[in-house]
Amino acid sequence: MKKAMRRDLCIDVFKSQIYRAKRKAKEAIMGSHKEQFMKLWDYCNIIRVRNPGSLAFLHVESLIQMAVVEAELKDSWNWFLTNLLQAIGPAEAHGWTFISDRQKGLVEVFDALLPGVDHRFCVQHMYNKGSFATSYTMQDWKKSMQKMKNANLAAYDWLMKVPQKMWTRSYFSPDIKCELLCNNMCEAWNWAILDARELPIIDLMEKIRRQIMTRFQEKRQYMERQPGILCPKVQAKLEEIKEKARHCEPLWANETIFEVNCNGKQYTMNLAATSCECRQWDVTGVPCKHVVSAIFKQKLEPEEFVHKYFLEETYIRTYSQMIMPLPDSSMWPKVGIEPIMPLPYRRQLGRPKKVRKRAVDEPKKGTISTEGKKYRYKKCKEFRHNTRSCTKTVCREEIVGEGTSKSKGGRPPVNRGGRPPVNQRGRSLLGRGGRAPVTSGKSNASAMRGGIPIGRRGRSMGRAGRH
Repeated sequence: MKKAMRRDLCIDVFKSQIYRAKRKAKEAIMGSHKEQFMKLWDYCNIIRVRNPGSLAFLHVESLIQMAVVEAELKDSWNWFLTNLLQAIGPAEAHGWTFISDRQKGLVEVFDALLPGVDHRFCVQHMYNKGSFATSYTMQDWKKSMQKMKNANLAAYDWLMKVPQKMWTRSYFSPDIKCELLCNNMCEAWNWAILDARELPIIDLMEKIRRQIMTRFQEKRQYMERQPGILCPKVQAKLEEIKEKARHCEPLWANETIFEVNCNGKQYTMNLAATSCECRQWDVTGVPCKHVVSAIFKQKLEPEEFVHKYFLEETYIRTYSQMIMPLPDSSMWPKVGIEPIMPLPYRRQLGRPKKVRKRAVDEPKKGTISTEGKKYRYKKCKEFRHNTRSCTKTVCREEIVGEGTSKSKGGRPPVNRGGRPPVNQRGRSLLGRGGRAPVTSGKSNASAMRGGIPIGRRGRSMGRAGRH
């Protein structure tokens, strides 16, 4: 912006001036924060009127209390979770599971308000580094942790201080039917409301309300058009499991209990108890390959053994509620409460952050991480290299060869546009002065390329190399 103003207007400005001008321009276009703060009581009231059963309330405190940042942060989480539980019901009665990024003060609030509740931490970075977070059985988890202990004792000691039920599937409760280890849902939500976060408070809330209102209807319509009884992603996951079940051999014990041999290991599973010793079915609610092989032996359908949470009718019922539209602000009834004034504007040091700060081992935006993945080069069948880095004979012959290629019918390639011909690596096939190099054992009376005469511009002389 500074460079553009200097180039277009011949004016030098400071960054602080640019930010102030931007803030004033936004107020002129979107309205001021002061005006919208004064309408907050009316806004909460119209939400309750149009959407019976909804919770909309304000909690107003003095500026001195707001200035105590550390204490306010913990109090904010306390206030938020208290009202959240009022809206969704007690965690013990419904079996709610919470997943978070370990924000400061949040763990202490959970311990005080929700002792013993199923609370998980986002382990995105650990998820890419090993199987200690993704192991379903206690035996596999202990093996993975022993490997970590041998490789890095400090990392092992640090991780063991965190309760295992918060970050490894081997300790997850089978009642939840959820194996999530990452908080990507919140990241996706933050990205969806990124534009709204720049708006004044009521415009911000209205943009989010409209997004949720339309999303509910889109989700209902989408699922009603889907075939089958399962959600599409769960159905696709089950199809992959069916393919893997071919390598399993189920052995009868009785009508519901089987011993399944698979890849040199054996597991005991019980269809009536919806349980398998690998614990994947127990934790996820979707039958594992061992269970699917036993289901096929009984001539049944695996879809019938998927947990009810992943049924199409459950999905539709989740989005069955409707969020009612709201009228224009000029039509809101007045509640007669003293208007609220906005907080003083406080700009953080440095440039305002809009993009989430990524970790050191996290790929940049628009790229896909190759961490933990193996790639095989199709020509020499070796891993983790390509044509340039391959030292095998089959690869080097193509790189250091004549570099010519032929089109269909065995004819030499035609160089259109007057550009010099190049090989597969983009290097010119012509020598100095625009002439083609003379091939060993061939006449140099005319420029040759792979035994075929060519003209000055690298074009073939005649059809099929005749001249």
